[in-house]
Amino acid sequence: MSLSERFDWKKTLLVLPATIFLSLGISLFLKSNLGSDVYTCMQQGIGFQIGMSVGNVNLLMSIIIVAVFLFADRSLIGPGTIILCFGIGPLMSLFTSILDSLFPQEATWAGLAAYIVLGQLLTAAGIAMYLVLDQGVQPMDMLILTIARIVKKSYGTGMYIFSAVCLLLAWILGGVIGIGTLVNFLCTGKLVDLFTPVFRRVFKIEGKNQQTNNGDSTDGQKTVNGSCD
Repeated sequence: MSLSERFDWKKTLLVLPATIFLSLGISLFLKSNLGSDVYTCMQQGIGFQIGMSVGNVNLLMSIIIVAVFLFADRSLIGPGTIILCFGIGPLMSLFTSILDSLFPQEATWAGLAAYIVLGQLLTAAGIAMYLVLDQGVQPMDMLILTIARIVKKSYGTGMYIFSAVCLLLAWILGGVIGIGTLVNFLCTGKLVDLFTPVFRRVFKIEGKNQQTNNGDSTDGQKTVNGSCD
């Protein structure tokens, strides 16, 4: 399906709250100081090596990945991609500033656990939400969906493979890895798979290709919304 055929301005607007969920979730991970998501950890490592901030590394990688997929698979690029690419970084900075203002003191272990749990739920919900809306995905998910398509498995499986690579690179490059990183690595893929049918029902979007009980699929994009024709 071409971009013009699947564009829906109402769904595109709904990518905004998905971007907010995702950005706040990542900010909560960073606030915990116990390790962020694996993709951010890898970007931290790259930033340490080349002397660049995480935000700038994120932007640079986003531009490169989108440029590649303009030729490799334009079906994954849409108006939602623009919102996600240029919205996540500024919103992360905003939420980090707000969280630091609201909670300036060092949190207890219970507070740190709350940051990680809430951050994990918001991150997975944000990802599942914009994937179901099918108005384009963020650059990270272009890679994940491509992996899922290659191995003929669900988004969650593709996420685990992608996360394992990011985790290895983060360790090699010196990214900050902690409990939050491991939680993100172990939980995000499965939570996205669990949230996906929930958001399909909320937005009344039917999954055109129902999956087997273990959520596997023969097409990477169809693991989410069945619209990669």
